[in-house]
Amino acid sequence: MNKLIKYSAFFVGAIGINQVLIISPEVNQSIYYGICGLFFIMLLFSGGIDKLNIFLSGFLFFAVVSIMMNTIPSQFQPWFRLVSFIIMVGLLGPFISSPKFFAFRYFTFSKVNLFILILGSSSFLTKIVPMGVAEGRGGWSGLFVHTMILGPMAAISMVLALYLYYNEKISCRPRKNWLLLYQVCMASSFFSLLLASSRTAILACIGALIFFFYKIYQDRLSRFFTKIILISGLLIFSSPLWLSYAEGIQDKMHQSEKKGDLVSTRRAIWDARFLEFYESPIFGVGFAHLKYNAKKKKDDDGKIEPGSSFLATLSMTGILGFLMLVGILVSYIIFVIRNKTDVLNIGVLGSLLVFFSIHMLAEGYLLSSGGVMFFYLWLLLGNIELFKQTGKVQIL
Repeated sequence: MNKLIKYSAFFVGAIGINQVLIISPEVNQSIYYGICGLFFIMLLFSGGIDKLNIFLSGFLFFAVVSIMMNTIPSQFQPWFRLVSFIIMVGLLGPFISSPKFFAFRYFTFSKVNLFILILGSSSFLTKIVPMGVAEGRGGWSGLFVHTMILGPMAAISMVLALYLYYNEKISCRPRKNWLLLYQVCMASSFFSLLLASSRTAILACIGALIFFFYKIYQDRLSRFFTKIILISGLLIFSSPLWLSYAEGIQDKMHQSEKKGDLVSTRRAIWDARFLEFYESPIFGVGFAHLKYNAKKKKDDDGKIEPGSSFLATLSMTGILGFLMLVGILVSYIIFVIRNKTDVLNIGVLGSLLVFFSIHMLAEGYLLSSGGVMFFYLWLLLGNIELFKQTGKVQIL
């Protein structure tokens, strides 16, 4: 059964990442959900349920209530999206605890991390070597379909390469060639992150790296501050090498300054989410439902572009659903801060959690079950729960 779970984990992980690759055809969304649903049912019947996550159970209850309390246009497909959410969170996330589900998430996490490390660090090659890779939406996006996907993928890749570097460095016999390779992966991912021009991804990556070093040196805070100062100095002195790759970021900042608002590209969308929340603060306007678009007019195409994961949860499911979902994140943040049993593994899990906590402030994928960011976020949460209960995790 373990071999079957390993193969299944590789297959699901490959399909999940494939959805955002520019070099391979995308799997139809219905087929994607069908495959994940099949594995979910297989694990459910073969492994059963030992425990359900109380926060997610509460959230799902309020999500159902939010749909029943509102008249939602059929194009938003709230029940289909809720079922899809349950399948994906049940398969990848911390909703269901059982040995079979734990094993699946354990193997899937390591496979997906390997895919992201390879794709995120090698994307920069398509910028400097003529490889015939087409540009994605938003301009050059490496091996991914959109610059807004490249940004977080490059950031995650950099965190994973940093983890591997430290893991090799503390081994009995550090191999210099592997240490050099991980440094190259970090540098390549860094350049891709800059070229993606995602301010949120860069800010989230900085937060993730600070947390990683804090966990590594939490018992030696002087070393932590020294490391931060050294890295900051290195970035300043090496700026002639990388500053030209940050032109996209500089252009965005100049445009924001002209408008007098650093978050001008998100302001209208956030205002729409607040307006929805004010109209129905307890139960929300309905799961998977956006009542207003950025111009505060009726949105009738069924597309979900909420602009913030937290505001989307607040507006769709009200304060009750919001507290349930945020409760999950807060409980895991407290766990990774307090835990000192496996500094390196908890450091990378915590740094990735910090990354998503910041990134979701301006990106709305927390409830979007068809997206790769949703896929990785809930897989991460599932593995934090696995580590919390068993003390086991396989990063790569």
